[in-house]
Parts: sequence; C-alpha cells; structure tokens
Amino acid sequence: MSALFPPAPELRNFAEVLQWQGVNHPDKTIFRFLTDGETREESITYSQLDDRARGIADRLSVHAQKGDRVLLLLTPGIDFIAAFFGCLYAGCVAIPTYPHLRQKKDSILTRILNVAADAEPKAILSNDVVERASAVFFAESEHTRDIPWLDVSQIPPLSDADWRGPSSEADDLAFLQYTSGSTNTPKGVMVSHGNLMHNAMTITNLFGLNPDDRCVLWLPPYHDMGLIGGILTPVFAGVETIHMAPAYFLQRPIRWLQAVTRFRATVTGAPNFAYDYAVKKVKPEQLAGLDLSTLAVAFSGAEPINADTLLRFADYFAPTGFQESTFLPCYGLAEGTLMITSQTRGNGFVSRRFNKTALEQHRVAPDPENGRPLVGCGSTDDDTVLRITDPHTLLPTPEGQIGEIWAGGGSIAQGYWNRPEATRETFQAFVADTGEGPFMRTGDLGFVQHNQLFITGRIKSLIIIDGSNHYPQDIEWTVEHCHPDIQPHGAAAFSVDLDGAEKLIIVAELDQRTLRDLTDEQARAIKRAITGAVANEHALSVHDIVFTGRLPKTTSGKIKHHECRAEYLESLTNPQAP
Repeated sequence: MSALFPPAPELRNFAEVLQWQGVNHPDKTIFRFLTDGETREESITYSQLDDRARGIADRLSVHAQKGDRVLLLLTPGIDFIAAFFGCLYAGCVAIPTYPHLRQKKDSILTRILNVAADAEPKAILSNDVVERASAVFFAESEHTRDIPWLDVSQIPPLSDADWRGPSSEADDLAFLQYTSGSTNTPKGVMVSHGNLMHNAMTITNLFGLNPDDRCVLWLPPYHDMGLIGGILTPVFAGVETIHMAPAYFLQRPIRWLQAVTRFRATVTGAPNFAYDYAVKKVKPEQLAGLDLSTLAVAFSGAEPINADTLLRFADYFAPTGFQESTFLPCYGLAEGTLMITSQTRGNGFVSRRFNKTALEQHRVAPDPENGRPLVGCGSTDDDTVLRITDPHTLLPTPEGQIGEIWAGGGSIAQGYWNRPEATRETFQAFVADTGEGPFMRTGDLGFVQHNQLFITGRIKSLIIIDGSNHYPQDIEWTVEHCHPDIQPHGAAAFSVDLDGAEKLIIVAELDQRTLRDLTDEQARAIKRAITGAVANEHALSVHDIVFTGRLPKTTSGKIKHHECRAEYLESLTNPQAP
C-alpha cells in the first residue's frame, strides 16, 4: 500500500502532487460533479485527471510559454479542473474567471475584459458551451479578439510516457486571483506554487483531512475558497470531493444537504449566509430525508461569521443528526492565498460576548449578558505569524485594543500583478518600533484573545456617524432579521455625506416576486420594521431605505458596499438610473 499523502517537502508544486497521486493512487476517484445538482454526475480519477492535464498542457505549449498568462473561461465542472491543472503542467499562469452565459454586454463580461487588458493572456481555455455564448462578445474587444480559443473538452489526454512539461519552482507564479472589487480595475493577486502548497498543507492539518474523508461543496471554483479549498486541497489530501454549480444550491439549497446525505460526506462548508439560507428554505417536512450525522467538519468563512446563524442551523438540523461541534470557523482572504486562521477539527466553535460601546471605540471589554457575540476564527499554523497593529501609527496595539490584522508566512501572496505601489502598501508593511516584517495588511480589524482571532469589521467599511463607529455587518444583521420578506444576507448598510453630515442608508434585498408585487402598505411596513429595529439595537436613525431584487456581491457572497454606495449616489443625481 502506497503512502496516503504526497511527500510534501520533496514536491514543489501541484503538477508534481497530481503526478505523484496519479502514480500511487491511479484509480481513486478524486472528483464528482453533479451536472444537475442532484443525480446526474460525471467523475474523474487521479490518473485520468493527470492525463487530461498533460493533454491540455501539450496543446497550450503551441500558444504559450512558461510564465505566460492563460484565461480560463469555463463554468464549474470537470473541464474547469482539468484546464486549471493543464496550466500548472504547462508552467503557465492561470486566470480563473466567471463566464456569464447571457449573450449581452453585462458587467461580468466587461469585468473579464478588464482582467484580460491587465493580464494580457496568450490563450483562452474554454469549451463549446461557453464559446457559443461568449465568443462573439470577446471577438469585439481589442484585448481578446486575437487570442486563440482552445476547447478543452476536445483535447485528447496524454499518458505519462507521451509528454514532459517545464518544472515550476516554489516562487514561480501559479495563478492570478483577481479580486472581485466594485471598481472597473480589478487587482490580480499573484499566487505562487509555494503559496498553494503551503496553504493546502495548512488546511489539511487544521481540518484534520485524510483520504477516508469525503467532501461535498457548491462553492464557485473561480474564487479562492472553491479553487484552493475545494479542488487543490482535496488533490493534496486525497479527499474525494463532490461538486455542484452554485446556481443549483441557490435554486434549492436542500440539494447541498441531500448530496451530503447521499455521499455520506464527512466535510462540507460555505459562507455564513448559506447556513441561514438553508434554514429559511428547507421545509420541516424535508428533514426526515436528510442524514447529516456523518459530517465531522462544516467550515464557515469568506464573510463575517455570526454565532446566531451557527446555533440556529445546528438547532434546526439537529433531527438530521447534525452536531454543533461540527462547525469549524476560519478566516482568510485572497491575498493570503486562502486560509490564515482556523479552528481545529472536532473542537467546535468559540463564541464570546463583548461590550458594544467598547467595540465602537476599538476596545475589548467582556459583556457576557448583553454584549455583541463574536465568533473566534481559531489560530494560525506554526509557520504563519499574526500581528494586531494600529493602522495609523503602525505600532502594535496594547492588550485590550482592536487593530488591523497583519499576517506573514508561506501562504502570503507575492503582491498585485503590475501594481508596485499597491503591492508596497498591502504586502510590505513593517511594525514601526521593531522593524519586524514584511507583513500583509488585511484591511480587517480584530484582536486576539486566548489564542483566538476575533474579527470586528473592515477599516474601509466602518460607518462613522456623530463621532461613533458602527460596523456595517452589525446593522445588516439587525435589518436581515427584522422582517421575513428581507432575504438572508440581504441587507447593505453604509453612510453618505448629505449636506455636510453622514447619513445612514439601508438597501434591503427582497425576493424578486415580493418586490414585483410590493404594495405601498407592505413597503411602509417593512420600512417601519427596519427603522425601529435599527433605532432599538444601534441608537441610529435611518435616513433612507431602498429595496432591490439583487444586492451587488462578490463571487463568495460578500456585499460590495462601495458599489451599493455608488449606485445610491448615482440614483440621487440621476433618478432614472436603474
């Protein structure tokens, strides 16, 4: 029997990891993809994925050399996975993107063109489905019209004996993770092969993954959580992973839990909103058909984690065998490859209450009875260093104070593609009094207590009204739960300067049908619920409330506050704007 895990110190990149797995565990199914979100599936073994990656790399070598960028225009599925590994085998720098299939010039396709203009790819990997829907649009752009398209579904596999590719060192770039910000100039995070190896090993160790595990996920593969957590780490750890497209979860969230039941999964995970969404959409009579007792890990990350969400999910799904100790909160971001801190498997989650007024003043004061609950996101591995630093003085914050979270270690990316100034600002921070560094500045605020990292908010999203700080996610949580017509994770809170004073604005997301049929009386009732709840919980007056059928969010579900604010200000100057 061969070793269960690849010899990480001897392997420098994921091409070598997959090749090792292909030799040692050739017939092990590593991925299944539920093509309808339920029963129809396609699957691939280690050796099949190895051969497909070689074939794609061989075809790529005609158009691109080692270090060249390659754009991935593929929907979630086996083709995407094979294409990404094909880039790694060829020594090319993959750029995963979300190819919207509507045949019109919408913001998603425009964003991909901005990415192409920034990265200057030498080839586009796609398949016939995406090409039929998107090729005309890209043919019209000067940034993509001359780039060759390769249909990965038509590229034959190659065996080990047929091809050898270039070798990539740990410091060589593996892919560009373009941040899904709200501006038209997305930034490409430069993730190296060494970063990927370090982060996959960190996740494997903290999650306690082993080849006997089985994982079910619906996370988008073009985002770091879905790509590194759902594709690369399973390849490293030998964890068979069952995927479905995010749309299938959003349409019927029970599909996620049905897949956990069907495949007797031991690992799953999602952003915070998904757990709320499942509670809201899964009917009580459907619980009898679910068995979640096999789960040992249900991770939560990518956005603020709410203790009430976790407790509510655990209570609602307790009849299915789900255990509260299964939850595993974690924290990370693209600039850290993926994960920075995590709880460890089987230890459950930590939630403590802190005085709300003190938090607004960036102080830490326990308040077990009436405080704001915060969920601990665990700690780092032995090779990652955290520092909590005053974002203005760059000095360490005293004990009991909130500061900016800085991180250093093997998972920290190399910087932003073609953005030396932004790279210096974010990735080359040094502690002012000791010169320790460099660190990556996360832009997140938090503190460490009893070896637990607690996140309190983001620097740029802070709402400051009448001299008091307010974290938007606190207000949004209040809004989301004040009226049943407001969607889970369906509120955005931000401030705007009107007549020289900061005013609080709320954008509430309603179901499309509810929004379409909304009467004036219903609208007034929802607004009364919002203003009353915000006044009672936060002592704030809401200046304006706007209803929408879709909040702008990142691919991981984070609300784009800057875009919400920009759209609101545009509506003030141009009432006819959508």
